[in-house]
Amino acid sequence: MHDKIDAPHHTGSPNPVTCQRVTDAIIDYVSGEMDAETTAVFESHLRMCSDCDAFFNTYRGTLRATRSLAYEHIPPELSDRVLQFLRKAMQEPPSANP
Repeated sequence: MHDKIDAPHHTGSPNPVTCQRVTDAIIDYVSGEMDAETTAVFESHLRMCSDCDAFFNTYRGTLRATRSLAYEHIPPELSDRVLQFLRKAMQEPPSANP
């Protein structure tokens, strides 16, 4: 689980609310691993930040869509292309650009 996200009124906090911290914590929120206080701060940020809200809704929609997929529904050609891509990506050294 990620570090707790502190409310914005906590000045000098080691964990201030930022869009990056909110997006990093999405998995904890979705999985129910976030404590109540952090959940309140997270949800408050989503209400005030349209970019994070849009990102969260896209993330949640992606989770729903992937849960509805069954391996049998993936065409063999697509499966082969994905495996080839992943094998190639694992063999290439990491890019120098972050």
